[in-house]
Amino acid sequence: MNSNTYKYDVFISHAVEDKMSIANDLCELLKQAGLKIWYSGNELGIGDRIEKSIQKGLDQSRFGIVIFSPYYLSKTWTIRELYSLMAKERAGQKVILPVLHNVTIDDLKAKDLTIADTFGISSEKGIEIVAASLISEIRKSKKSASEENENNRLTLGLSFSFPRLIGIILLLLLGFSSFFYLNRDIPSDSLIEQSIEQRIKAFQDKIDNDHLLEMSSSEGRVSTMDEIIKFYARFKDLKAQYRNEYEFTNGFTDVNFKKNVREVLNTDVESLAPVNNYGFNLPAIYLFDYKPSSHIIEVKYALLNTQPIQYAVEKEESTENYKYLVRVAYENNIRYLSVDLTFSKRSDWMKKKRMTVKGFLPKETYVFEKEKDEWVFKGVSGND
Repeated sequence: MNSNTYKYDVFISHAVEDKMSIANDLCELLKQAGLKIWYSGNELGIGDRIEKSIQKGLDQSRFGIVIFSPYYLSKTWTIRELYSLMAKERAGQKVILPVLHNVTIDDLKAKDLTIADTFGISSEKGIEIVAASLISEIRKSKKSASEENENNRLTLGLSFSFPRLIGIILLLLLGFSSFFYLNRDIPSDSLIEQSIEQRIKAFQDKIDNDHLLEMSSSEGRVSTMDEIIKFYARFKDLKAQYRNEYEFTNGFTDVNFKKNVREVLNTDVESLAPVNNYGFNLPAIYLFDYKPSSHIIEVKYALLNTQPIQYAVEKEESTENYKYLVRVAYENNIRYLSVDLTFSKRSDWMKKKRMTVKGFLPKETYVFEKEKDEWVFKGVSGND
């Protein structure tokens, strides 16, 4: 395709997690410079077929700005975009313009991603400098391509050097491999993203609804950590035999006993206490139906995580029998924690603490299976 026939000057290839930190601002600066940009935040509409729309954008763009980041390198679909851009490159025509965002050239080499272009810029220089460098490179390359088309329209150029010939052969092989890669039978990116977000929302909604029901049935009220500390201190200071119970659920798997809960959460659950907010940052705190008797004290309180959960896809892989596994890592994965304290004023009675934790494992593997020619989300498994 002649450079004058492209609909877009630039396709921005990026991971969705990098939109806020760099991609959105970079797109805006390039547009202000008069460049025509294909950017998923602008070009994808409701009901669009994501894969077809992206492939069309790749085909209709002269250059591809690739924002390499840890998120980018961890995803299958971003690497597919990269291979598609690499397949477009021909000897003497630059297509890929790399931007390094929280990664180094060594990180790319570790992934066997050798970018032939010597051009590249780190986001550490600042978004304005990154944008200015890209704009300059795009305009320079467009000008060179235009002059070459004008002066050598009918010239094939037979003076290929041996390294250039090898480069062309490698690009042809890469084009074949990218065609195979792009057409593998795997779940769509939209299905994977939708399944993850729907699973997160559904379980968070269940946690919230269960909490509201308990607030209503057990006369729950808003409390403070100072109030909780007073109850906990009385329980802790009592010299008596004790029994601690721990349980965790992520909606798919229930785990009991301190050792097992500690292993699946990769957290020393016994160290979670009021003094460290039970591991939360600014939790919402509630106290339930506290009615002490003359002999026994029963207290239950709960903490809800007010910070939004965040996730990133770390790895994707196909297995036999038409299964596809997507490993997801979370931040703020524990969403709810409640503690039941039972004790007496008498030291010859056993005291008891039961901790219930609800949330997501630090890392979960989403399992997709092929059913009647369609990929279906089947559930999650635990930490790898």
